[in-house]
Order: sequence, then C-alpha cells, then structure tokens
Amino acid sequence: MSIYENPKEYAEQCHISLDLAKRRCEHYIKRIELTEKVVCPECGSRELCIDNDGSEDFIGCTGCWNTYDIDDERLKNWVKMQCGFDEVLRYSKDISKYGIEEVERNIGQKWEEFVKASTDALVTS
Repeated sequence: MSIYENPKEYAEQCHISLDLAKRRCEHYIKRIELTEKVVCPECGSRELCIDNDGSEDFIGCTGCWNTYDIDDERLKNWVKMQCGFDEVLRYSKDISKYGIEEVERNIGQKWEEFVKASTDALVTS
C-alpha cells in the first residue's frame, strides 16, 4: 500500500495539514495511475528504463531492446514519474532526524511556506 492512499498518515509523516496532504496524495495517485498505463510503443512491455549512452539520456525497453528519445510524447507520463520525486516526503525524513528548524535553515524558508509552494507547483504541472 502506498502512503499516498492514506492522506492522514502522509500529513502526519510530513508535518503538514490534512488539506495539503490530500492535494499532494491525489496528485501522486493520478501520476502513478498514468505511469501504470504506459507500455513500450513497440512490444507493449512495461519493462522500460532510463539509460545513458555516455552523451544523452534515452528510454530503453528490455522487452524488445528498442530505444526511444527521452522526450518521446508517448512516454512522457512515465518519464515524469521516474524523474520526479516527492520533495516534501523526502524532507520530512530530515525533519524527523534533525528537527524542523534545521530543515528550514537548509531550504531557506518556513516549512509551511515551502510545502504550500511545492504543492501549488505540483498541482499545476
């Protein structure tokens, strides 16, 4: 079970309001659902990976060994999920370990402001 399926738990773990947690969880659940639908355009496999040939990133399929441009429109949702991460959830681990004041020093603003800005950017992307 994903933490995004339980906004209350997410809110507690991330030290944020339930309202912001619901918005973030809804976004990530939609993203995960979109990602799960993405398959290789050639063979239909879900065995996709991001790789690099030494000069540029590309998407590879281990099912048919075809490669695709990292900007391939058919695979954009998959790339977005693979390359994105939940910065609020990530920083929440530091809050638990080092305290909120230390995290606020590192991010250069109050936690609530950071979370709101991150959420606003997330739901408009």
